Amino acid sequence: MIRRRFLSILFLPLLALWIPAGWGEITAREGRGYLEIVNGQRVLHLKGTPREMGYQHGKLLKDLVVTNLKNIIDNQTKMGQTKEYRMYKMLRGGMHNRLLPHIPERFVEEMRGLAEGAGLTFDEILAGNLFPEAFHCSGIALMGKATKDGSLYHVRVLDYITEAGLQENAVVMMVEPDEGHAFINISYAGFIGSITGMNDQQITIGEMGGGGQGFWDGMPMSLLLRDTLERASTLKEALKIYNDTPRTCEYFYVISDAKIPDARGIYSTPKQIHFVKPGENFGMFDVPLPPAGDSGGNRLLVKGFQLVQSPVQTLIQSAEGKTLGFLNTPPEDSVILSGEDRYKVFAERLLEQYGNVDAPLLQEMIKRPVSMKGNLHNAIFHPATLEVWVANAGSDGDPACNQPYYHYQLTPKSPEAARETSLAK
Repeated sequence: MIRRRFLSILFLPLLALWIPAGWGEITAREGRGYLEIVNGQRVLHLKGTPREMGYQHGKLLKDLVVTNLKNIIDNQTKMGQTKEYRMYKMLRGGMHNRLLPHIPERFVEEMRGLAEGAGLTFDEILAGNLFPEAFHCSGIALMGKATKDGSLYHVRVLDYITEAGLQENAVVMMVEPDEGHAFINISYAGFIGSITGMNDQQITIGEMGGGGQGFWDGMPMSLLLRDTLERASTLKEALKIYNDTPRTCEYFYVISDAKIPDARGIYSTPKQIHFVKPGENFGMFDVPLPPAGDSGGNRLLVKGFQLVQSPVQTLIQSAEGKTLGFLNTPPEDSVILSGEDRYKVFAERLLEQYGNVDAPLLQEMIKRPVSMKGNLHNAIFHPATLEVWVANAGSDGDPACNQPYYHYQLTPKSPEAARETSLAK
C-alpha cells in the first residue's frame, strides 16, 4: 500500500486536536480514481466522465457494491419484512419503467460503468439505486444570530434502520466530474445518487422522506439531489432546479448557500412545492379536506379541539388527544425540518444555546431523541470552509449520534472555483 500526504481532505474526531493535514493510505487505483483509507474510514475519489466514474466506483469497491446491492435487492433482515419493502419488490419492474425516462443520460451511463466495474447487470445496479424511492429523518440550517460566529451550519440526520447493515458499506465520496461542480457525497457502496452532500460552491443539501409511494413519474429523489449538487452555483439556481424538474413522491429538503448565507426548507410532491425561509412560521395538517361541492367549498369544521403550546410549536389536537396538525415557530435564523416531536426537542435545545452554536455543540444537540434509534448517519456541514463532520452507525446497530465523528474538507475543483470561494468568505 502507498502512503501519501494529502491536502484536500482532513480526518479527525470532532473533538480532537486540530491538525493541518493528515496521512492516508491509498489501497487501490483505477484510472483517475482511487480508494483511500484513513482512521479506518473509506474515502472514494472519483474523477472523469460519467462512464469512467462509474467504472472506478465498481472496480474500487467491487466486493462492497455486490454485497450491498444484492442485500437491497433481496433483503432478509428486519427491513425486508416491512410493507414498504414488500411493495418495492412487487412493483420494482413498473417503478423502473416509469422512473427511467426521467433519469439524465449521464447518470444512466454512470450506472452502466458501475455495473461493468462491479460485474453486475445494469438491472441490478438500477434496482439498487432506485431503492430510496420505495421508502420514506431531520434537516437543519442555522446562521446569523443563531451561531457562534454568524456563519452557516447545515445538519443532516439520517434516521432509517441500522439492522439492515448499510453502515457496514458506508463510504465518503469525493466526486469530480469532468462537467459540473465537484462535491462530497455521504453515501454507501453502489449508490451514485446523493441523500447528503455539499458542492464546491458552498451549496449543501439533505432530504427527509414523506409519503406518496407509487408516484414515480419524475426524476428519482437521490438523482435530483445529485443533479442539483453538480449544476447549482447559488441557492436561487438550486431552488429553480427543484421547482422545474418533475418530482416523485413526497419529500422534504433543506438547501443552504453559505455564500449569502441563506437557506430554504422545501416541501415537495409531484404536484406542489413550497419554500420555507429561516425563522418563518409553517404548519401542516393531516386531516384531509372534503372535495368542494354544493355545500359551498372545501372547508372542514373541527369541533372540540385543543391547543398544546410551547415557545416553538403549537399542536392542534382533537378532544381525544389525536394530533390533527401543527404550527411551528422556529427561532430566528433557523430552518428546522423534522417530525413534530423531534423538531420541538431540537428547537428548544437551540433556544438554550442560541448564539453559541458551532460544530462541536451541534454534535451534542442532535443526540437522541433528535436522532432516532435507527440513526444511520449524521453530517454536520460548515460549507463556508467546505468542511463536514460525519458519524455512521456502529456495526452493532448503535445509533450514529453515539459514534465518533470524522472531519473532511473538500477542495474546490479548479483555481477559479477556489478564488470564488475565497472571495465569498
